[in-house]
Amino acid sequence: MRERKYRAWDIKEKKWISGGLAIDLGDNTLYWTEFGEMMEEAKDVILIDYIGRKDKNNKEIYKGDIVKYDLYEVERFPPRIGFIEWDNYYLRLAINDQRGNYIELRGDLWIEIIGNIYENPELLEKEDKNHKS
Repeated sequence: MRERKYRAWDIKEKKWISGGLAIDLGDNTLYWTEFGEMMEEAKDVILIDYIGRKDKNNKEIYKGDIVKYDLYEVERFPPRIGFIEWDNYYLRLAINDQRGNYIELRGDLWIEIIGNIYENPELLEKEDKNHKS
């Protein structure tokens, strides 16, 4: 069983929120707590799951992380960029390469976190431009 961890992105303020998750069982509402006090209802906060794996630099990988990955680790196949996503069709965690392909996260896949879809969406735009030409 994987470790359950979350981080939170404030949609309005466009920043990460420190703290932790709390659930009010009385009304089934999610709250994000900061410094031990209830901060706000999670309606303006995106809760992001830790996937239970780390990248090549030992950084925890979360859904929405933008990663550089290498399927073969040889020079003639340069690393590609995609983002971590839940593939609903195959019910698996995968890298979405933005061209309709999903690469399943396996133990032998070389992955390095280079950003995330919330703070660095331009990293995906650059990758898309590189493969249109």
